[in-house]
Parts: sequence; structure tokens; C-alpha cells
Amino acid sequence: MSNNEFANTKYFVKYNISPDNRTESMMMNRIRDFKFGWVKINNSQREFRIGVQTNCNGEICKNIVNHERTKQEIINFFDKLNIKNYLLKTIDTDFEYSNQITLENNEYENLSKQILIQT
Repeated sequence: MSNNEFANTKYFVKYNISPDNRTESMMMNRIRDFKFGWVKINNSQREFRIGVQTNCNGEICKNIVNHERTKQEIINFFDKLNIKNYLLKTIDTDFEYSNQITLENNEYENLSKQILIQT
């Protein structure tokens, strides 16, 4: 990627809404701060994960209370913004413990338009 591509990238610096918690802030920042937003998993869907991965010793800290609170914060956030078509599932492997959110591209665009003020 050349420096010219970064110069032409339009960044959003303001939100239409304020995040109520750290989970909302992470989801909103990922949409705002990266050229392509959430990870494209195919031509029609995007994905975002919030959780923990193994450390350098191969250990993973699975905090079920925190995991469930984060899950509820995601649900509440989508309800607040009237986002209905999403998949929320738990990823629980030897290497990761996270909430995985999958949105169709049209729902992702709807979400980003509600959150961001274009500058």
C-alpha cells in the first residue's frame, strides 16, 4: 500500500452517538479507525470478535462473567440501533475465547451510517 492511498483515505473522527460502555466503544472504533472496517469474511458478510487469546505461555483466561456481560452489551447496542439481522456466537477453542459478531454487509452499512459523522 503506497503513502498516497493513506493520504486519500477518509477517516471519521466524530460519532453521531456516544458509546455507553467499552464494548460499544471497541465496535465503533473499529468501524471508524480502519479503512475497511470490520473484517470481510466473504462478499456479503463482515465479522468482529471481542474476547481473549492465548498468551505467550499458551494460557488463556476464560472469564465467563465478563464474556456474558460483553455478549449482553452487544445485544443491547444492536437493539438500541435497531440492528436485527446479526449472528452472535461464542468462539471457545484452545486458542481463543470470544464473542463473534457476524453482520450482512447491508446491516453493517446501516450500523456505520448511524454511528459515524462523515467529515
